[in-house]
Amino acid sequence: MCEGDDSGNKQNMLITFLEDATRNGAKILTKAKVQKICYEDKAKKKAKGVYVEFETGKVATLFAKRCVVVAAGSLNTPCLLQRSGFTNPNIGKNLHLHPVCGAYGIFSKDINSYLGAPMTTACKEFAMGPMKNGYGTFLECPSVHSGLGALSWNWKDAESYRKSLLKLKNSSSIIVLQRDNGGGEVVADQDGKPIIHYKVCKEDEASMLEGKYIFEMSS
Repeated sequence: MCEGDDSGNKQNMLITFLEDATRNGAKILTKAKVQKICYEDKAKKKAKGVYVEFETGKVATLFAKRCVVVAAGSLNTPCLLQRSGFTNPNIGKNLHLHPVCGAYGIFSKDINSYLGAPMTTACKEFAMGPMKNGYGTFLECPSVHSGLGALSWNWKDAESYRKSLLKLKNSSSIIVLQRDNGGGEVVADQDGKPIIHYKVCKEDEASMLEGKYIFEMSS
């Protein structure tokens, strides 16, 4: 459950929205890249379909019966709109990435945090002031298997690193996830791929450090 779910218990998009769509006649194209949106009337920017490039290099035009829905995520949606000639100044702005830092505590008993569901608890109780407006720190309890723990554990030297990993079963980790009040920007490079400009603002930085400090004190 930590890094995947063969059973389908997580109810991810593959067995919910996409499955519902195919049952209702939708066709899904894999290994295909949307290059641009094509228009019926360029002056009015009325979309009629998309230009798609397949893995073979072949390019085709797919026409929409009713409308074109752009849902390529927070990074690729702005790039697709920019490649397609949209010039609205808000495209790509106000990017929120929910920056994260981690904290952990070592206990005398076995915690075995690599067992069970991947995310079980989200706590807002200790969030700083901005949370009242929808922003601030969440404390979340993740499932941490040995590979993930080894990747994120502090490195000082080989011996202390080895000793730390031996305590993994006694450790409890917390993700300090920030609903960021600040924002960044996404712009397309010459090839139409996303370039991210983002810096954690002072308010968010203080909120994350406060959340990390509270957990370390409580553990």
